[in-house]
This record gives sequence, structure tokens and C-alpha cells, in this order.
Amino acid sequence: MPQSYFDWFDLEPRLIIDEGVLKKLYYAKSKAVHPDFHTLSDDSAQESMLHQASYNNAAYKTLKDFDLRLKYILDLYGHLPEEGNASVPQEFLMEMMDFNERIMELEMDFDAGEAKEVQNALNNLDESMLEEVTDFVHSSNLNLLTQPQWDLLRDFYLKKRYLWRLRQNIDRMMA
Repeated sequence: MPQSYFDWFDLEPRLIIDEGVLKKLYYAKSKAVHPDFHTLSDDSAQESMLHQASYNNAAYKTLKDFDLRLKYILDLYGHLPEEGNASVPQEFLMEMMDFNERIMELEMDFDAGEAKEVQNALNNLDESMLEEVTDFVHSSNLNLLTQPQWDLLRDFYLKKRYLWRLRQNIDRMMA
């Protein structure tokens, strides 16, 4: 199945999609390719349906989640560096020093109120980062994005991943 997840569902590649439409397309594809509906088919056809059903599930899981969809699109369009070669901008890392210090202090002496404050600050930062890329996140034609816009989207994704890891550290402490 070399086609993209968007092609699979006959959707235009976009960062913002109608998730209700996606869900309907997913269920329609599920009915069409689910192996249980092909029990009388030969082994080859059943195997094909199993692969298509797995692909359908993976496509839906990826496209229904904004962060996974963003990563998929960056990769699909060749703008996601290989793992280990990706780095967030230096200025962002400087901003994160305060958060990292606060999280280290929480690890040594946990305070639920402080943990909640750090989480809220991270959420606010996440929202402000989204504002920086909102104009082209809503672009209806990804082929019209310029290289600087792709670079901003890539940096946005990498920053979101960084914030996600910080949140994971806090969630682990709160559990």
C-alpha cells in the first residue's frame, strides 16, 4: 500500500481536517476491508484484506491526531529530519532552561501545586507556539507553502515534542 494515508481516504493532504468526515471514511473502509467480511475468499484475498485493514487502522490513528498528522505530513513532504538529526532552535532551548530547573526541583521535592503551575505554563506556551503557525496550519494547499514556512512547521513540531516530554515527566511524578 504505497499510497499516502490521505490518498487512502481520498482526502486532500491538510493539517486541519474534518475529523467527522475522517471517521465516516474510516468506518466505510473498515466495512470494505475487514477480514470478517471476506471469510469465503481465498487465502490470498483474506491476507490482502488483513493488510488493508491494518493499513486502514494505522491511517486513521495517524490522521485523527493533530500531532501525529503533523509529523506524518512533515515526513510525507520531506521536511522531517531523520531521528537523531532533529534539533530544536537554540533560543527555544534557552527558554526551556527555567522549565527544566522547575521540573528538577519537583523531582527532588514534589509539590502538586507547583507541578500544576508548570503544566499550565507549558500549555500556555504550546498555545502561543500554535499562534505562530496558525496561518499556514489552515492552508488548503500544502504545495504552496514556502521553505521558511515548512521550517517553522518543523520547528513547531519539534518544540511540541520537547514540551510533550516535559509534560510526561510531570505526569509521571503526579501518578
